[in-house]
Amino acid sequence: MLKALLFDFWFTLVVFGSEKEQEKLKRLRVQEMLRVFQDKGFDIKAELLVKAMEDIEREAHEIRTSKDVEVSSREIPDGIKERLGISVAIQGLREAYDSPLFSIDIVPQKDAKKTLEELKKMGIKLGIVSNTSHGEILREILKKFELFSYFDVFLFSDEFGLRKPRAEIFEAAIQKIGTTKEETGHIGDRPDLDVLGAKRAGLFAIYLDADGKPYPEGLPLPDLTISRLSELPSLICN
Repeated sequence: MLKALLFDFWFTLVVFGSEKEQEKLKRLRVQEMLRVFQDKGFDIKAELLVKAMEDIEREAHEIRTSKDVEVSSREIPDGIKERLGISVAIQGLREAYDSPLFSIDIVPQKDAKKTLEELKKMGIKLGIVSNTSHGEILREILKKFELFSYFDVFLFSDEFGLRKPRAEIFEAAIQKIGTTKEETGHIGDRPDLDVLGAKRAGLFAIYLDADGKPYPEGLPLPDLTISRLSELPSLICN
């Protein structure tokens, strides 16, 4: 029996309510940043802001995927501002980029709360290991859905610096939670990040395949595959 379980965040514990929410997030970020620019006396065209945001986000994505290091959301608005040729500090721009996450439709994964409650009753220590550019926002989302209190440790890549599938972020979580790698499992929806990272760190790798997707070739296989979180409590006891 495992003594600790580490969870991914997006599409494992929390999901978008619809396929349109990511586009809505982009629109809201543009609207909020335009408002801040205008309040500070800068006449920025929406299309130029969209182009600057897309360029900076693409560059950040390339850094994240090529080096497995995080680019914090605190850095993105500053990069956008500089790309627009603005050199002065603008208060409120970072909040304008992050706060729209509270305005889109995101919901807990089905059975998330019930599963976490059952695991805690079983004495399982729980943690989160998530790639994100805004760990503080994810904490607030967990509190909103009354999931925060179930977790003993949080390892967010923007705070740790390195991203999954680097073994170091898993190893740091194990050290914080106080178990060994043999006693710890990790569950997530990404074979290339969650399963690969867990296997690199010597953990029990659990793959959440909610949609029955084909498993990609060339990656290590998980130790366990589930389609719903509610399967966890009974399976990890066996």
